[in-house]
Amino acid sequence: MALIDNMVGEVTPVVILGSQTASGGFVAGGGVSARQYTTVTNLIITTNGQGFTIPAGGKALVQNWDDEAIFVKLGGAVTTSDASFILQAGTAANDGKGGSYMIDDYTGVVTATAAATLRLNVALYT
Repeated sequence: MALIDNMVGEVTPVVILGSQTASGGFVAGGGVSARQYTTVTNLIITTNGQGFTIPAGGKALVQNWDDEAIFVKLGGAVTTSDASFILQAGTAANDGKGGSYMIDDYTGVVTATAAATLRLNVALYT
């Protein structure tokens, strides 16, 4: 058999428009992009038990701005013994070293409390 017998007569180019996801699928349009939010509302919560609501499709970044732990509950009626997670205290009030958490997989009321002083910063994305 001659070398010429193994050659392909015609090559058809293939162009993939999109990018591959981690699961092996493809996303059309050039890539996966995060949802773009149109509004950011900033809140400071200072009353124990006070809350805010994350609407459908929204998310919230919460950060402790105080020097004691903050207890946060996805739902109402938060207490220091019934919370979804605890945000670490900062070294001092407003030092930017308090714990933070992005709530991006929940829709509904979020409440917060502390043993004494509560200073919870909320950036609500909708």
